Amino acid sequence: MITQQPSGAVAQTGDLVTMSVVATGTGSLGYQWYKDGQPLADGNGYSGATSPALSIYPVQALSAGDYHAMITMNVG
Repeated sequence: MITQQPSGAVAQTGDLVTMSVVATGTGSLGYQWYKDGQPLADGNGYSGATSPALSIYPVQALSAGDYHAMITMNVG
């Protein structure tokens, strides 16, 4: 269950932006962040693409978009 949704952010070029999601469940939780429907990977200004918190640094014009996190639960 997601207990805290990520919130929107407004940033300027060169800023650091961090978005986070909080979830609970049994078993181990897996995280994947998406931008405009495409899965993100660490690198190219992104850090934490598969963790509860995604950081974008440095923010660039191309950083603008719709971000969301998908959470999966492995209960064996």
